[in-house]
Amino acid sequence: MIQARLRKSFPAGPESAAFTLDVEFEASSGVTVLFGPSGSGKSLTLEAIAGFVRPDEGRILLDDEILFDAASGVNRSPRERHCGYVFQNYALFPHMTLRQNLEFAASCPGRGRRPRLERHRRVNEMIERFHLE
Repeated sequence: MIQARLRKSFPAGPESAAFTLDVEFEASSGVTVLFGPSGSGKSLTLEAIAGFVRPDEGRILLDDEILFDAASGVNRSPRERHCGYVFQNYALFPHMTLRQNLEFAASCPGRGRRPRLERHRRVNEMIERFHLE
């Protein structure tokens, strides 16, 4: 389960208006979808959960583990959060297939080294689950 309460403000720029993300939600384990119009903060919310953006205020809990808490100064690195994240610009290794990219990610240290057969099974499961065949 994930619980997130986030606030992040950006001042107006030469070509952009000021923006404040102010979101609070809770989601049980499984697939969760954020939807809304362009510029509403969907990607920013995911980037904050993954640890790529530091909120100004708030708290993020994943399975009762604190990933971020502005009040107490907790801000775990993206590597420590064990959150999968696919960038909008498809930041995959271009010389590798989708399967090879996923297998590479599944073999990265920090996730607990799994046997090759289990990693292969997990990649197949994710490809099927997200209809990436």
